[in-house]
Amino acid sequence: MPEQVPYKIYKQQSGGKDLYDILPGFNTPSGYQEVNDPGEIQTGITDYQNRVIGGAGGAEQKGLQERLNMFKSGQ
Repeated sequence: MPEQVPYKIYKQQSGGKDLYDILPGFNTPSGYQEVNDPGEIQTGITDYQNRVIGGAGGAEQKGLQERLNMFKSGQ
């Protein structure tokens, strides 16, 4: 079984506002910055839940929630 890549929180600037996403942590995507500050990580989780997961529906929402749960469990 291949080694699992842990998820990390990243942010990017859009319109002067920080937007957060949870992505596989093997390579920082272009235009994104990895978030390491514990307080900002909580902000990123809240933003991800409200903006990203909250804006999705059905199977997509379920998959995004699974990604968040994997991040929280350190996977």
